[in-house]
Formats: sequence, structure tokens, C-alpha cells
Amino acid sequence: RLSSHIVETSINSVFECGLRCARNKKCLSYNCHPAGHHGNTICEMNNQTRLSKPKDFKDAKGFTYYEKSETPTTFIIASRSLSDLYFYLSRSLSQSFS
Repeated sequence: RLSSHIVETSINSVFECGLRCARNKKCLSYNCHPAGHHGNTICEMNNQTRLSKPKDFKDAKGFTYYEKSETPTTFIIASRSLSDLYFYLSRSLSQSFS
């Protein structure tokens, strides 16, 4: 979870959070945490990334961190679990529309 750089918080699905971030020029990354009901997620949009502010990127139980890649429809998921190894998963939002 990237902390101290949240510019907007909302409750929606992970997919909707990604769309909101993609449409917001200030959003460079976002954190998601299950909100409990009906698949909703707490969405925290950030104006920084784990690379620009590495000291603010911390493991937080239940949170998943996503950031924009250089391809505007692709996000990267990063985790600090398992001995601080980073795992990256790119998923094209455009594939979700097909």
C-alpha cells in the first residue's frame, strides 16, 4: 500500500477503481481493500507511485496496490509479501471489454 499520497477515496469495484484512475490525470497508482459487502472495495487513488516514493510503500494487510504503466490501458500490481519480492501482473483493461 502506498500511503501519504492519496488524492481521492471512494467505494466501488476494483474494476471501477481502475477505470476511475485511468480517467484521472492526477492518479498514478491506487490501493484497493475489500470493503465487505457486495464485492465493494475501498479505492484510494494516489498522485505518486511506489517507485517515486519507495519509503511510503508498505505491506498492509488486505490491500492490493496497482499503478499505471507506460501503456495507458495497463496496470501493474505489486506486493511486498514473500520476503520483499515484487510480483508484477499486467492486465489490459481493453481485454476486459471484449
